[in-house]
Amino acid sequence: MPTNHSPLCDDHALADSAHELQRAAGYVQKHAAASDHVPALGATLAHIEEALDRLSVGMLQMANGVVRWSAEQDPSVDEDALPPPAQALCFHLRAVAAALRAPRDACTSSRMWTRRLLDAHSDAAQEPEMRLDAQTPQEASSPSLVRS
Repeated sequence: MPTNHSPLCDDHALADSAHELQRAAGYVQKHAAASDHVPALGATLAHIEEALDRLSVGMLQMANGVVRWSAEQDPSVDEDALPPPAQALCFHLRAVAAALRAPRDACTSSRMWTRRLLDAHSDAAQEPEMRLDAQTPQEASSPSLVRS
């Protein structure tokens, strides 16, 4: 029976990719607390949001791979009649996929709050300069500073 596994496909590609992901997460963790990165949080969160989305889809694809692998091992097996360990593995992979959606959605909200924080900071930095306000003739002898 032909399989979907290409001879060019590295048997360790999935594990190697997961290791790269782990290393990348370590770099994010290492640099996350730096206050000078706050202006770039919107872009950072967008990348993390996309990564979480891709991970979620990847977990679903892993579950599909378990189904296909089980069928290759025993052609009489279909998705509804998987052996209990395969059913359990598929269940848990799909649960991980679902669980990754909440942090992905939290990144969306966090990006919104990042924009608000940066907008508020930008507005505060651009507050109008102090100026002499138009005064009544009696007040003209002692000008006062006011904000516009």
